[in-house]
Amino acid sequence: MVERYSYKVDVLGSNPSGRTGAAGRYTPDAGSIPPGPTMNNMGKIIKNNSLPSPISLLKQAWEIYKRNFKTLAILSLVVSFSSFISNDSSFLGGIIFESSLALYISIIIVVTAISFWGFVATLYTIKDEKNGVNITEALSKGLTKLVPNLWVLFLSVFIMLGGFFLFVVPGIIFWIWFSMSNFVLVTENVGGMSALLKSREYIRGYFWAVAGRLLFFLIITLISLWLPSYLFKLFHLPLYINSIYSGINSMIITPFYLIYGFLLYRRLKSIKGEIAVRTSAKSKTLFIICGALGVIILIFLIIMFLFFSAISASPTYI
Repeated sequence: MVERYSYKVDVLGSNPSGRTGAAGRYTPDAGSIPPGPTMNNMGKIIKNNSLPSPISLLKQAWEIYKRNFKTLAILSLVVSFSSFISNDSSFLGGIIFESSLALYISIIIVVTAISFWGFVATLYTIKDEKNGVNITEALSKGLTKLVPNLWVLFLSVFIMLGGFFLFVVPGIIFWIWFSMSNFVLVTENVGGMSALLKSREYIRGYFWAVAGRLLFFLIITLISLWLPSYLFKLFHLPLYINSIYSGINSMIITPFYLIYGFLLYRRLKSIKGEIAVRTSAKSKTLFIICGALGVIILIFLIIMFLFFSAISASPTYI
């Protein structure tokens, strides 16, 4: 809906709230223009429904990151810690793995839960960044919403994996659609399948704009990982230097991506306004079937791989 505003204009130039420009055209003072809508070159008031550019999002994300650096840095350590423990090629992970497989699996489960706790706490830190959230508040809020966020993440990953194994393209579409689902849960307290469907509604009409911005950040992430790794190998630097860099890079990229995504979500929400989503049984069933088919295909491929591997390794086959 186009919002209309009217101004009283004195064609003789005596209007005190504005100025008379070239050819007697009225030019209002900056303070007399209502905030929000802008005027096009035809003189009509229009609403700006465009998304910020990727560079603009990066700049805004950097400002938020700097303001909340201490809390985000500590939470990044919590999130990144699991990769160090779970990686059996790392020193500590290798010792645990060699001593007891059951112990190793148990520690992986616990550490992954702690890592996800840090992830959810990071979401709440970003959501309330204007008020300033300390580490205790962030972890407390993250703990209360740990299970709902885990459920939303499970549903989105389940459906996305199903889509990827159903000719890849559906998986990419689902990834774009559901990219805002955890932000919906944290900000609007809407969970489960409703969070996924609400995320899709926010992105409706902005699919390619959102996809382009997410792809832009993905390319930056890949360059920040691959280029230094290539240089480390080129100059034959010790492996631990690459590991240290990867850890630091992950600690910066993870919260930065979440801030970037949250800014995108916040802009879409300001454009679309309040959206009421009815989760029908049909919608749930279609997405669950899609996810289930993908999982079935994945299991089938694994079985076939093991089957042919066993055949090729058997003496009679050789």
